[in-house]
Amino acid sequence: MPTLLGPGDMKQFALPLGWDAGELLKHQLADGTTFERITNDIVAALRLKYQELSNDPIYGGMIHVTDELGKEYRDGDSTAGMSERTEYTTADPKRGKTIGHMYPLRSYDRSMQWTWDFFRKARQAQIDADLQRALYDVEDNWQKRILTRFFSNAENQLATGGGYDVPFVKGTGSVPFTPPAYMGQTFTSSHSHFDRKTDDSDGRIAALTEGYEHLAEHGINGPLVALVPYADKADYIALPGFVRPDRGFQYVQAASTEALTLARFEEQFFGLFETNLGVVQLHACRRLPTNYLGMYRSYGRNATNNPLAVRYAPDLGAAPLLMRGEKQIKAFPLENVTLIHEFGVGVEERLNGYACRFDASGNYNSPTIN
Repeated sequence: MPTLLGPGDMKQFALPLGWDAGELLKHQLADGTTFERITNDIVAALRLKYQELSNDPIYGGMIHVTDELGKEYRDGDSTAGMSERTEYTTADPKRGKTIGHMYPLRSYDRSMQWTWDFFRKARQAQIDADLQRALYDVEDNWQKRILTRFFSNAENQLATGGGYDVPFVKGTGSVPFTPPAYMGQTFTSSHSHFDRKTDDSDGRIAALTEGYEHLAEHGINGPLVALVPYADKADYIALPGFVRPDRGFQYVQAASTEALTLARFEEQFFGLFETNLGVVQLHACRRLPTNYLGMYRSYGRNATNNPLAVRYAPDLGAAPLLMRGEKQIKAFPLENVTLIHEFGVGVEERLNGYACRFDASGNYNSPTIN
């Protein structure tokens, strides 16, 4: 679990030397709301928001949350394997070659712009509105960073002469990757999971079929998930091989995060597509611009072989936090507080992802996520 600042922790963290927490608990806003209630509401909202982010049926199933700096993994080759054994010969020595990449870590913040005079006259509804906007910004940034890394074929150097944040296998770059052999099939370092198809029904069928093959040839089999733009739903519904989903889901009265997860799944999942290898789940993504498609296998929430990794700082945790403002505190420990969310999104499994751009000609270009 990520480290969260609880009600006691937040009050102790924010109070300057010589202040009495008990007296502050008695202080009220203009409508009678106490400081203790504000603090508890903020902590509960931050905890709930992180649970929502982690449990989202799409974004939560794409990532593995970790505090590791990076990952080392096998780099394949095409040399012969086992040889026939004889009595007087020594077996050919072979060792597994490895390669690696790093996960980025970046810090994001935004000020709440709460001042001393504001707290003197504020009402709970105003505090709630500010907090809801801040939590939207957290979710907005989280989703954008995840989709940007998935659909980007860019390789980013994290430090001069240092490590690299890499995309899925793309055939070139400073960290060239040769996929390990699978089921008798070998690969080269020019192997790429970034594609371009024509912007028509034939191109979309080809992308769904070849995308499935790109994953299956490495042992990554269904059920696979395809993310497509919400604006392009009609193009996929019109394809031969499209299957409408069974809407016989049972809605139950459950915890808010569970109910939200089910509602979001229903909003995004709109059908299946049958390839000659298996079935692909089609999910509509409002953030994805038109004429793009992404495909991957989700192994469940926070699974280590999901396509992406979210790195967090161990001292802060993966959840967003409120930190005390830099200016002198006059009446409230929450004056001028800043919301901080420190994390970075990198590729976890370089073979568990396929991205396609639809255009009449050219190569794959990374989209700008909405």
